[in-house]
Amino acid sequence: MNDYSMNMFSIPFSHIQVRNWKEKKKLLSELSKDSEFITIDTVKTSYSHINTEQLVEKLYDILDEEFTIFSEHCGWDKHSWFLTGAWFQIQDPGMFHQIHNHGHTGFSCVCYLDYDKNSHTPTKFIAPYYNFISGETIYFTPENIKEGSLIIFPSFLNHYTVPNSESNKQRKILSFNIEMRY
Repeated sequence: MNDYSMNMFSIPFSHIQVRNWKEKKKLLSELSKDSEFITIDTVKTSYSHINTEQLVEKLYDILDEEFTIFSEHCGWDKHSWFLTGAWFQIQDPGMFHQIHNHGHTGFSCVCYLDYDKNSHTPTKFIAPYYNFISGETIYFTPENIKEGSLIIFPSFLNHYTVPNSESNKQRKILSFNIEMRY
């Protein structure tokens, strides 16, 4: 008899602390100052109002070490994937980002630029399936998020942020998507 038990599915998630954060934060913050922000629903974003090609090119240089670490985690050559878009997002007090995802292929990334771990909350995730015992929705909130945290997750995962109501401080992130070359 060949009895066994296993998990059929798993969802990858990476949390990388950006190396040389003070230096890289300065470079990323300068890029965000060149961005035009508009308010869409309940968040300020530079999405679709930014020179994505130029930003992506600069991100390859700034985050090269982190891209290498992520590639090693996955067992891929870092030249086997490419960035498909990048933008900045700001949440002033009371703002939040509604439930959404970034499409059905690739990975999405969030780098926390201005983030107070004592008063801001990280991105929250909703599992693409329910708890098989209770039928309830499964939520995931990453731990130990702080400025310089870079999280990477499958683009299809629904995610959101709760209202920035615990602080008068802005919460600012850089977001971008990665797809594989075939």
